[in-house]
Amino acid sequence: MNNFYYRIVIDVCKDTSKENLIMLEELANKAFDNRAGKVDNTSDTPYRFIYRGSDSEYACLEVGMLILKKQSNFLPYLEAWNWIDENDPTESTDLLKLFTKKS
Repeated sequence: MNNFYYRIVIDVCKDTSKENLIMLEELANKAFDNRAGKVDNTSDTPYRFIYRGSDSEYACLEVGMLILKKQSNFLPYLEAWNWIDENDPTESTDLLKLFTKKS
């Protein structure tokens, strides 16, 4: 069993330009390097970002998620954004759906 219990998986639309993809990756990497710690992108696929951690990185993942939510130039380029809780799958959430829901 691995030591990672939480994952944030972000899928960028495949028709996103290379320039915008670089900008999105920089925004995401900066968001997950925050006052609560640092979590690196572990994806080996250009249009997917994966940030994962255990209980000790939970706060960093949560702060990074909230930072990205506030970036108006981030959400429009996404096709999926999921919070995955491997310990309690009922806590897994479709963040894109949650953050783009009409009030």
